[in-house]
Amino acid sequence: MAGHDHDGRPAGLPTRYQLVDVLGRGGSATAYLARDTRLGTDVVVKVLDRPGPADDRFDAEVRALGRLRDVPGVVRLEAVGRSDTGVPWLVEALAPGGSLADRLRRGLLGPPQVAVLVASLATTLAAAHRRGVHHGDVSPGNVVLDVDGAVLVCDFGVAALAGAPTGGPGPVTPSFAAPERRT
Repeated sequence: MAGHDHDGRPAGLPTRYQLVDVLGRGGSATAYLARDTRLGTDVVVKVLDRPGPADDRFDAEVRALGRLRDVPGVVRLEAVGRSDTGVPWLVEALAPGGSLADRLRRGLLGPPQVAVLVASLATTLAAAHRRGVHHGDVSPGNVVLDVDGAVLVCDFGVAALAGAPTGGPGPVTPSFAAPERRT
């Protein structure tokens, strides 16, 4: 795989991040569960599969997360870098409660839980919009839960940034996209 060492580790990723498992694969990147050996915490390491056209989207995601560093309800960006071959990677805090999609597979939420979840998402997205960041793909897979059930928005890979050029709308989760984003 391009941008990886012979043992499958993303080239140029600091050795303090020990990869544990693959969490998921998207259109152009792979997300890993990893252990930050320096801090003794679990994190998410997202690595672009190869340098190329998706670099702009990845850089936009990093800029979006940078604008939202202190916004409650947004997954926290921990580190950013590039491999020796130019493949970008980022490290995010892990929300150990899993995704909302995972939670919904175990059963529906009750009205009080839904009300709290929607209010939290609305507050977070409103704060992001005030900072000029429009997520573009809010779906149950891009909402994760903290250990205490608090919701966090993640995966800003198709986010639109006010004042910044974009490389096109990017892929979205069709069933959750706004009508103007569906193709």
